[in-house]
Amino acid sequence: MTQPQRIICAMAAVIACVGFKGGVGKSTCAVHLAGRAAALNESVVVADVDPQHHAASWLESAAPEIHCERMADTEEFLKMIQPLKDRADAGTRDGANNGLVICDLAGGDVAGMRLAMLKANTIVMPVGSSLLDLDSLHTTCETLQTARDILGTRSPQAVILPSRMAPTKVSTEVLRACEDIAAEMNAILITPGIAQRAAIADAA
Repeated sequence: MTQPQRIICAMAAVIACVGFKGGVGKSTCAVHLAGRAAALNESVVVADVDPQHHAASWLESAAPEIHCERMADTEEFLKMIQPLKDRADAGTRDGANNGLVICDLAGGDVAGMRLAMLKANTIVMPVGSSLLDLDSLHTTCETLQTARDILGTRSPQAVILPSRMAPTKVSTEVLRACEDIAAEMNAILITPGIAQRAAIADAA
């Protein structure tokens, strides 16, 4: 089973690709997951909340059959989440009502990220190979823990997705830290991470 399939099989309903820092692979992750879900004949809708709308542009070019909506901010996404779920469910086989909504969130918006975490079933946290990326993961996990404290037993599943790892001392340090964080957060750790260019090519 491929990495995207492992993530998709662990997910339900609303998937949020989040991260405090930009450039860690959130849009790549959203595109790759949507492309793989569609290849598995899953009904999927993508909400692109990142102001640069890279995920929407990639999907329009590489997979125009996947419905993607560009949104101004997290507040708009939260208002539209039920219509998005309804649209995804409407495309499922035999009316199974198990469509996927994948959201690509903007980096740096802690308040918006927390609100999205309160609505999502699964939180995917890509992390790059630098120590700055690791600091960003810590901030994202702190935000997730706040959301979990509010939700209690309805807490979302967390997935940590290292990307662009190389055989270097820093990458090894980041990966080991990801293992510790995954254990602490009861998160799924998927390694090695997908490379950005490979992900885009595979989704094309």
